[in-house]
Amino acid sequence: MDNRAQLSTNCLQGVCETLLIPLAARVVESESHDPAFRDERGVEIARLLDFDPHEVAKDRWNKVGCQARTLILDSAVNDFLNRNPRALVINLGAGLCTRYWRVRHEESLRWFDLDLPSVIELKRELLSQFDVEPQNKLRQYTTLPADVTDHSWLEQIPRANDEQVLIIAEGLLMYLNQDAVQSLIMRLVNEFSGGELLIEAWSPFVRRVWGTLSPALRRTGASLHWGLDNPRTVAAWDPRIGVKNEWRPGDWEPHRWGLLRFAPALRRSLTKVVHFQLGDAVKRKEAQPSAA
Repeated sequence: MDNRAQLSTNCLQGVCETLLIPLAARVVESESHDPAFRDERGVEIARLLDFDPHEVAKDRWNKVGCQARTLILDSAVNDFLNRNPRALVINLGAGLCTRYWRVRHEESLRWFDLDLPSVIELKRELLSQFDVEPQNKLRQYTTLPADVTDHSWLEQIPRANDEQVLIIAEGLLMYLNQDAVQSLIMRLVNEFSGGELLIEAWSPFVRRVWGTLSPALRRTGASLHWGLDNPRTVAAWDPRIGVKNEWRPGDWEPHRWGLLRFAPALRRSLTKVVHFQLGDAVKRKEAQPSAA
């Protein structure tokens, strides 16, 4: 039995409070009879917080969407780490994401979870409740308090020339406006030539209606601003941005989606996870003529 006192979530307001939605989805899936994935660290964290994951996860579409994107992104990150043993991973708007504990580890991996100071303070307090991890893991993992739209956080992440860089923006960009999203991505292009970027994006339709339809989101009072239909809209911002892959969470296990199981086109259109390649290599590759 865990006798540790639960920590209050009152410090989370507005957009920050939305971090409980994906945490709840992962916990509910992990505790199910036949889970598609297990998030043991997420379950441990949830037990230390004064909230009910099963109550938050009653919002079916949010729950299933978060579970699907977890599987997609975990797989994509593992693929990147398999290809790049010396890696730097920067997880923007990380919230209470526990992906670091779910993916494969090399001792050369460096991982940064970045979010607003109130979120990082809570996360550090939660992580301090667990047994001390091996020293190499402590060196690998860093929490960084910063506003993602204030690009000065880039100065706090040391670089190594032989590291390959992956940036993750899960459950983040829909809360930023168009200018902030474009400014952030262009800065990443300039800073991390040769790097890769994984983003989650909601469709403009979802952006317009989801704040009203989703009880979990409505409770937070958070506003949605940016939506994306075609990933090539982002690629058109700069020739150094290339689209590597795209996944649709709505393709995952249609029976889980309730009434949306009968509307596959609508289900697929709701959200997407997009994998971008950044840097001059993209420009050179796309400039090559295709074979006849």
